[in-house]
Amino acid sequence: RGKGFITRLSKYGESVYLGKRHNIIEAFEAYRAAHRKYCNELADRYEGAIDARVIEHLRSYTRHIHD
Repeated sequence: RGKGFITRLSKYGESVYLGKRHNIIEAFEAYRAAHRKYCNELADRYEGAIDARVIEHLRSYTRHIHD
C-alpha cells in the first residue's frame, strides 16, 4: 500500500480506474493507451455528425508524458 502509481482516465464524465503500476512510465503508457482508445471511440461515435476536422483531430491526438 502506498507504493506505485494509480492510473485513471476521465471517460464520458466518469473517472475510470485503469490500475496501479510500479513506475510512472508504466502508468503513463497505460493512460496513453486508454486515452487513444477513448479518442477513437469518440471519433467513431460522432463521425458524420460533426466536422470532419474534429474527427481527424480525435483520431490523431496523442498525449506526451509532460502534458
